[in-house]
Amino acid sequence: MVSERFMGVGRVGRHRLVYDALRDLMTQGIHALALDTRAPGEH
Repeated sequence: MVSERFMGVGRVGRHRLVYDALRDLMTQGIHALALDTRAPGEH
């Protein structure tokens, strides 16, 4: 996933942002995700 919100944020911080956004879904059976988080222009 690519987001400008990830600019200047490290890998762990990016994952926290995603998990925070999905917090309600995480209690409904999702227990883990494989994340590839990048800021625009990152390869």
